[in-house]
Amino acid sequence: MSSVRDDIRAGLSADGEFDTSVEPVAVQRLGAAAAQTVSDHAVAAVVCWSGDDDAVFAQVLAAELRVRVLRAHESLGLLSLDANLPPGTRVALVATRWSESRLLDPLEGLVQTEGLHPVIALSVLRGGPASRSGLPSIVLEDL
Repeated sequence: MSSVRDDIRAGLSADGEFDTSVEPVAVQRLGAAAAQTVSDHAVAAVVCWSGDDDAVFAQVLAAELRVRVLRAHESLGLLSLDANLPPGTRVALVATRWSESRLLDPLEGLVQTEGLHPVIALSVLRGGPASRSGLPSIVLEDL
């Protein structure tokens, strides 16, 4: 039986990023582990940036939680979500790694502007600044 760290290592690309196409079974196991980790937060949706690996990981996590996925998009400096949910919906913010191109704070601000309630931030790998608002954060690499 593999551990979370084994699954992360199995999915690392040559540049050290988590690549969901390298080891799909590891992605599924990580999604299940992530779902167990956030299960106490009563998440009703998962929100991610629209990048490929983030979207794939978010989809696997959402399937495990049996919730919906929303993707955030940036175009010409404007941020938007690809769907609407009722105000107050509890969401998890998800990334393979928070980075300069996939920052946590703008995503958190966007979902709040849309009336959603971010309750947890989750990433596969360490990286990027923590939430300035103090949103609880889980990094699977640290489990």
